Amino acid sequence: MQNPYHEIVDINLTTSIISDIFANSHIATVFLIEILLGKIFELNKVEVLKGLEDMEKVNQRFGITKDY
Repeated sequence: MQNPYHEIVDINLTTSIISDIFANSHIATVFLIEILLGKIFELNKVEVLKGLEDMEKVNQRFGITKDY
């Protein structure tokens, strides 16, 4: 399946999951995403925090609450 945003993004990460065991099928993809998000945060800490604050304001506006 192709990312619906593939035409408007600068970078598109495509992965494939082929596994008979469901528990192991997403580990590599989640690990890769976690590393990428960590690096993005490390390089753009101020911008990332501002973006998270903006998202929280939007969530509050529409009544979306955190369950954690």
